[in-house]
Amino acid sequence: MDARMRRVGADDELRRLASRPVEPLSLSARWYKWALYDRDPVERWSKGRVTLLGDSAHAMLPYLGQGAAMAIEDACVLSAAIARYAADLDAALLAYERLRAPRARAAVLGSRERARENHLASPWAQLKRDVKFALRERFGRDKTVFQTAWLYGYDVGRELQ
Repeated sequence: MDARMRRVGADDELRRLASRPVEPLSLSARWYKWALYDRDPVERWSKGRVTLLGDSAHAMLPYLGQGAAMAIEDACVLSAAIARYAADLDAALLAYERLRAPRARAAVLGSRERARENHLASPWAQLKRDVKFALRERFGRDKTVFQTAWLYGYDVGRELQ
C-alpha cells in the first residue's frame, strides 16, 4: 500500500480543520488521512482477450459522483458489444472501447477540474469561484443543466442503438 495512504493524521491538523473535533475522531488514538487519487486516461483498455472496465480503466476522483455509474455503463456496453460481435471478440472489445473511452475520459478530467475548483488555495480564487457559482445559480440555472447534460442526461441504451 502506498505510504501516503497510511499517513497518520496529527491532532493539530484536525484542529485546524474544525475548532471542535467531531466526537468519534477525538476518541480515537490514531486516525488516517484519506488520500484520493485518479489516473490519467489510458490509451488502450484491451489487450488480447482481456479488457478493463470501471476504475481499472478510468479511475476518477469522486467530485462528480460518477465512479460506480461509469462502471455500470461499461458493463452494459461491454455485454452488448460481446453479444453483437459474438464471433469476433477483438471487434467487440474495440467497439466497447470506442464507445466508452471518450465519455470516461471526459468524466475523469471533469472530476479532476471539479476537485481543483473545490480546493483552491487562494482566498481571492475562492471568492471568484463562489461568486461565479452564485451567479450561475441565480441567473443561469438552465445553462448549468445544459452544461452537465452530457453527464447526467446520458442514455446508454440509446448509445447502443
